[in-house]
Amino acid sequence: MSVFLQCEGSEAVGFQESRRKVTIDGHRILLRAHIEDFVIACARRPVLDAFCKRLLEAFEGTYEGPLEHYLGCEIACDLVASTAQLSPTHDAQEVFRIFGFWDNLPRIKPTVQR
Repeated sequence: MSVFLQCEGSEAVGFQESRRKVTIDGHRILLRAHIEDFVIACARRPVLDAFCKRLLEAFEGTYEGPLEHYLGCEIACDLVASTAQLSPTHDAQEVFRIFGFWDNLPRIKPTVQR
């Protein structure tokens, strides 16, 4: 992986090698690696698509579509408003379901002391 990224001119962002940036024709591509998954972002879709194509060809990877979940967080993007929201709700619900707490109502209701 590092040879490919070196050829693309990438550099680490901060102190972690798992965060990288590549600048192509003045456009920044940001990469975040976690084990064998990547999150790749760029403001220019054609630049992003060309980079991803080279990456997938070099590593025989697959494109899984737009990012919806990452590291236990649900991600909702609004392209028109240029916003993104992160929510750990999905992961928390799964933890409650796995341990059998999802259908249980709390027995003690918290009270506010003044």
